[in-house]
Amino acid sequence: MEDTVDAIRFSLSADQQQLQAEIVVDALRRQDAPSREQLLALIQASDYRRFKLDSEALQQLLSSAKSLASSDLDSPVGVTTTVTLATRIDAELKLKLSEDRMRVEAQICSAYGGAPVDAPCFKRALVKAGIRHGIDTQAASQLMKKAYRAEPGSLHSAVIAKGRAAVKGRNGHWNSLIETSHTTDRPSQHQEGLIDLLDYGEIPSVQQGDLLMELVPPGAGEPGADVCGQVLEAEPGREAEFVESEGVELSADGKQLIAARAGLPVEIPGGMRVDNIYVVSQVDVESGHIEFDGSVVVRGDVAEMMKVVASGDITIGGSIQSAYLQAGGDLQVRKGVVGHQRSDDDHHFDSEDLTCELYAKGDIHVGFAQYARLQSEGDILVDKQLIHCLSQARQSLKVGRSGDRNAKLIGGVSRVGKQLVSGDIGTDAFIPTQVELYPAAVAEIDQQMAQLVDAVEQQEQQLAEVKEQLSSLSSQPKTPENQKAYKQALRQSIEVGNQAVEWDQKRQELKEKRKGLFAGVELIARKTLYPGVTLSADDNQLKNQQQHEGGGYSLVDGDICYQPELKETN
Repeated sequence: MEDTVDAIRFSLSADQQQLQAEIVVDALRRQDAPSREQLLALIQASDYRRFKLDSEALQQLLSSAKSLASSDLDSPVGVTTTVTLATRIDAELKLKLSEDRMRVEAQICSAYGGAPVDAPCFKRALVKAGIRHGIDTQAASQLMKKAYRAEPGSLHSAVIAKGRAAVKGRNGHWNSLIETSHTTDRPSQHQEGLIDLLDYGEIPSVQQGDLLMELVPPGAGEPGADVCGQVLEAEPGREAEFVESEGVELSADGKQLIAARAGLPVEIPGGMRVDNIYVVSQVDVESGHIEFDGSVVVRGDVAEMMKVVASGDITIGGSIQSAYLQAGGDLQVRKGVVGHQRSDDDHHFDSEDLTCELYAKGDIHVGFAQYARLQSEGDILVDKQLIHCLSQARQSLKVGRSGDRNAKLIGGVSRVGKQLVSGDIGTDAFIPTQVELYPAAVAEIDQQMAQLVDAVEQQEQQLAEVKEQLSSLSSQPKTPENQKAYKQALRQSIEVGNQAVEWDQKRQELKEKRKGLFAGVELIARKTLYPGVTLSADDNQLKNQQQHEGGGYSLVDGDICYQPELKETN
């Protein structure tokens, strides 16, 4: 195959792999020597435009043409100077296997006018490399098409095979066979179909010898395979942990957990315990204060000025009047919690103005609360109303059950770590109602950041001293002792500098973590959010100025913003 254009003639080598260019002398004498741009345009317009051009050969061709064009007219005519100008190169496929043999990346260098990588070529390469599992034929096909259409010599990569990781077996666990105090907190339904929100039915209890839990063995898991087809054995699940606790014992075969005494069953990680319950009809002057290592059940009321302290759960069947309760577990009051003000001061969280106080390391659940302090390491749930209370929930505070639009939060100060939800928040009388969105972990982060600041200040002082020492040593005679001291000071300055960089990185990580914690806190009204509600989060404060029907507030890029689409989550 030949193409002749004026003084340059193109032809392919016998093996069709090289583009050769020849100079026609007699044609060259009738015109000027071609320029580089003309030759490149000529190649681009030919069938050889995708060949790999040899720049040095092109320059040689141009130089020869220029020399012949200016030579003596007696020079011989005809074809002279043959140059291999470009080469046809097939596409190249490389496969890269990850060290763990769970991933194969393919790279194709697009062809210079040569054969592309096709499916049979790809298959041969996979077979040669021993790749036989997890091959993504669609990814391979798309890679081949992309490389075929791309510019010659361009590189294109894609992951074309992935192994299947082994799936670890499910861990063994203990399965509860009974209701515990954490599974019976729904109102009872009477035969007439009516629900009494104050009737939670019988307090769950067990008798000695009752079957509590049964052991579920661990699963074997599912084996995997790497891209070479090597089977990856699955790791079986761990055996269920059994935590010895008071009031329970294992069956002879070790597969069942049995109550060793009567009491309140409480599910814990690794089993269950049966608390030794102290039961009293009511707490008043006649009963005296109650402090008990276990759980306490008061079937009636807790009178004014009385105290109930328990290491376990506290359950009150009646109401509380201006009393003090502290639970090491959950605290539940079936009816209401009522205190009063010693003065007109309930508008800051550290106020000691209220006469009723409830503290729990678990959750707090009350029917309603008024002029009381509620402080929980878990959630706070109020069935009906929360009025002029100082409430702090490490997790969430919810007034009314999910979807209850009639529940009300009015006045006081409420501090939550995740979510505050109520039917109405505030009133149309604009009663001041304060909400603090404050994740509990923020205080820990702030403490860590303060410690880092102190440490950085000490490092800066130390670095200044080392620099002063280096400056002093550099001006002194270069004795062996001074040179040794200089090297030690220099090494110390580098170490101090590296430590400062590490601490600065740690500080930035804490700042991002702190920002992420605030991004998850929300105030949500199921029904109405009234003016007069003041929100604070971190260093931001906002007073709600208009009435919103539903929606709520959250932090967006560090600012407190109203979002009408916010809904409560369970």
